[in-house]
Amino acid sequence: MDQIKIQIRYSIGDFNDALYFTPDEWNANPDIEAMKKERYEAHLNSIKNPPVRPEPTEEELIEEAKNINQQIQELVSRKDDIAEIVDLPPEILNGESLP
Repeated sequence: MDQIKIQIRYSIGDFNDALYFTPDEWNANPDIEAMKKERYEAHLNSIKNPPVRPEPTEEELIEEAKNINQQIQELVSRKDDIAEIVDLPPEILNGESLP
């Protein structure tokens, strides 16, 4: 399989891509410049018009809150395990932040 690398530098960063061709596709003499341009324009379009992320549903937010609660419980448990091994300052044990 043949490969043509594409690298275009522009003001907001670099665009790196590659076109891959089977021998049959390569022998068909594809319009490589047009293909490069199409890929680059699609890339720019994705930057200028990113997909809109839908607002989470109530169920998704509830599930996220449950996951956060589970993480809190696991972290508190881990902190308790650490406190059994080393002498933690009271500020850490009480959930206060240190300066």
